[in-house]
Amino acid sequence: MYKRQVQKRYSKLKLFNGWGIFAQNLEGQILKDVMLEGIKEGIVCLPVHDAIAVQQQHQQWAKEVMLETWQAHLDGMKTKVKVDLP
Repeated sequence: MYKRQVQKRYSKLKLFNGWGIFAQNLEGQILKDVMLEGIKEGIVCLPVHDAIAVQQQHQQWAKEVMLETWQAHLDGMKTKVKVDLP
């Protein structure tokens, strides 16, 4: 039932056709590139699901690099980044 409702509401969106696997791969590529930038800068970045963990002193750097990397992988598409603190 859920699948039919989603397909009806978002009929032009190609869901349930392997897109999830593509999105997970893209997410992994983005996080890998962010972590590689961290290595270049001497900043430790740990992947946590769809995010990275850094020391609080590097949170602005992480936010900027995450946004830049996202845009580079998605032809300039913009997104928002949420920062969670302990």
